[in-house]
Amino acid sequence: MDTMKTTAVLLLPLLLLAGCQQEEDEGIARKIRNLSYLYQFEAIPGKLKSTHQTIFEDNGEKRYDGVFNFDKNGCVTDFEVTNLDIGSISARREKDQLVGEENGKPLVLKLDSECNVLSKTSGNFTIDIAYNKQGLISGLSSHQSDFRVELTYDAQGRPTGQKAFSGDRQISEGVQKYASDAGDKPSDAVTKSTTPDGTRQTTTRCEYQQAVPVSCMFTVKTSTSDTVTERHAKLASEFY
Repeated sequence: MDTMKTTAVLLLPLLLLAGCQQEEDEGIARKIRNLSYLYQFEAIPGKLKSTHQTIFEDNGEKRYDGVFNFDKNGCVTDFEVTNLDIGSISARREKDQLVGEENGKPLVLKLDSECNVLSKTSGNFTIDIAYNKQGLISGLSSHQSDFRVELTYDAQGRPTGQKAFSGDRQISEGVQKYASDAGDKPSDAVTKSTTPDGTRQTTTRCEYQQAVPVSCMFTVKTSTSDTVTERHAKLASEFY
C-alpha cells in the first residue's frame, strides 16, 4: 500500500468521527435552541450541562430567573423559571415527558425520541408544536383556539421571523437581525416586534467568553413612548 493510500486509510476513521461529532454537536444545539424559544432564555452553544440566567430591570428588580439542566445528549432533565411576564414554571423529566407545574396548574410536556417537545398541556389547554426539516420549531397551534404562530430561520438555523395569527388575520410580526455572521457573538441582535398597539425594538449586546455569553444588556424602545428601557442579564453556564 503506497503512502497516500496508507494516510487515507488512517485518516478515514478520524474524518468519520469528526463528522459524527459535528452532527452530534449540531443536534445538541438544535435541542437547546428549541427549548430556549419556548422558555425565553439565551441559547448557549456547546455541550451544555446547565445554565442559570437572570435578567434585572434598571432599578434592580429581578424580571427573569431561569435554571435549566441538561444531560450529555442535550436533553433537558429539569428546569425552573420565574418570569414577570408569564409567572412561575417548573418541570422534571419522567421518561418521555416533562412533568411539573405552571402557575399552580399541572404541566405536561410530551417529548419525541429526540427529546423535542411535541406538545405542552397546562391545566386543560394544549399547545401543539411543529418542526421543520432541520429539526427546528416551525410553529405553535392548538385545536382549542384559532391562534397560531409561525417561525422562520436563516441558513445558520438562527430565528429570523415570527408571525402570529388569529384565524387568517395576522396580529403580530417579529423580525430579528444579527450583528455578526461569524459566530463569535451569537446572541447580539436587534429584534423588532409589530402589533396593532405599535412597535417594540430590543437591541441585545453581550459580553462573551469563548463565544459563550456571560452577561448581556437589553435596550428596549417602543413607538408609544420616548422612554428607553435598559435591562441587564447575568448568565452562568457549565459544560460537559
